[in-house]
Amino acid sequence: MIKKEVYQEELAAKQKSLKVEKNHIIHDMVFILIGVISAGFGLKGFLLPNSFIDGGAMGISLLISETTGFSLSILIIIINLPFIILGYSQIGKQFAFKSV
Repeated sequence: MIKKEVYQEELAAKQKSLKVEKNHIIHDMVFILIGVISAGFGLKGFLLPNSFIDGGAMGISLLISETTGFSLSILIIIINLPFIILGYSQIGKQFAFKSV
């Protein structure tokens, strides 16, 4: 009888842990989506119409796009790909997944 009670307590703890983890993942995805939308709004609404060049990987993508005429969306993916691979190897697959 004692083993059954211990098993039920362990099962309840695992269920609670899974619920907390699921809520954490949902919150992360909502905040990532908000970040992507605000970055896209800044890019399309401010940087591109005024011909501004941003810094970092986005700035390199904008600069190459302006000088060569390549698609900006493809360049953003190509230039960020080495950083995602590096993040996967150094930090982990969860970081790489969220970055994508």
